[in-house]
Amino acid sequence: MVPRPLIPLLVFCATFTLVAAAPIAGRPGSYDKPQAPAIVQKTITVEVMTPDGGWGLEIEEIRRVRDELWVFAKVARPSGVIAAMMRSAASDAVTGRFPDLAIKTFVVGKTWTWANEEPVIWLSKNDASERRRQGERVWRR
Repeated sequence: MVPRPLIPLLVFCATFTLVAAAPIAGRPGSYDKPQAPAIVQKTITVEVMTPDGGWGLEIEEIRRVRDELWVFAKVARPSGVIAAMMRSAASDAVTGRFPDLAIKTFVVGKTWTWANEEPVIWLSKNDASERRRQGERVWRR
């Protein structure tokens, strides 16, 4: 049993605890709606190993899909190019103001059979065109 003089003090403490714990709408850190990701200046780079130095890589488009930036690039080897037959790096970079989100990279145009170790997803042209329909375009060459 609680002594009578302490009841108002206990009610005050319980009420204050509930009010202090409730989020206030519009305050930073409020959980009533998701926060938009910050827009930051960043450089997005894609690099892959190719069979010879004649191959080039070009970033074509960047799309925002849910909580990721999807980077679409292609590798190509122009006909008639003479290059040393040794594995070489092909790369491209884009600098701009982009949402600060995780990056997923898709590359089209691989014709060799060995497995690449780069953190990219290799796609056929048809798969790439299907994925490019998702999300909103953020950047395009």
